[in-house]
Amino acid sequence: MQVARTPRLILRQLTPADASFMLVLLNSQGFIENIGDRGVRTLVQAKDYIVNGPMKSYAECGFGFYAVVLAENGFTIGICGLIKRPTLDNVDIDYAFFKCELDPRCPSQNIPWLCPPPPMPRWRGHWSRD
Repeated sequence: MQVARTPRLILRQLTPADASFMLVLLNSQGFIENIGDRGVRTLVQAKDYIVNGPMKSYAECGFGFYAVVLAENGFTIGICGLIKRPTLDNVDIDYAFFKCELDPRCPSQNIPWLCPPPPMPRWRGHWSRD
């Protein structure tokens, strides 16, 4: 089910049909290094991950992680959404995208809130840009 659409991107609910995408994303170097190894190694495990994660969240909370799809070609480039983590009092927002710095269509190239913040100035008794 489609959740949102812009001229460039579509957000839609994940389904077991997304298992091959999810398997590749969860085992990508960037995901493992920055988020963690979820131990998903097969298509069956990827389907279970979707059913017991995002789909369960849709049913229980009314929200969850959504597939982020390029509108122009239907290519799924990542996930984003809201999640209720047991360790947090409030809902958390999170995302994971394939590494795509060289593709100008990639959201991380065009949406400032997906880019890492600029380095903070160093503290030297007063704020300095040196």
